[in-house]
Amino acid sequence: MTRWDLKFTMRRAGERAASVTLAVLEHAPSRDEFLLAVTPTYTVDDVATEDDVELIPVFLDPASDRFLLHADHGPVDESRIWEYFAQRAAERLNVL
Repeated sequence: MTRWDLKFTMRRAGERAASVTLAVLEHAPSRDEFLLAVTPTYTVDDVATEDDVELIPVFLDPASDRFLLHADHGPVDESRIWEYFAQRAAERLNVL
């Protein structure tokens, strides 16, 4: 059985170096639905802070036989899920 275990990291160099890492894991306790647990970690000037876990549902679209991530702005096709998380990491880095 394949399980999700991914990390997306965006870094900023310069005077105030920073990075954001989104750890994406399959939420194992969820038996009735497929959830991804997303944990952001912010690092600024070598100080790391972990934020709250966000659970994001993923559904199988029977019409296309493809997975859809249920994002806050609407469904994200499985072929674009990596872009979604890369964009989320970049947006969080921009506010640090």
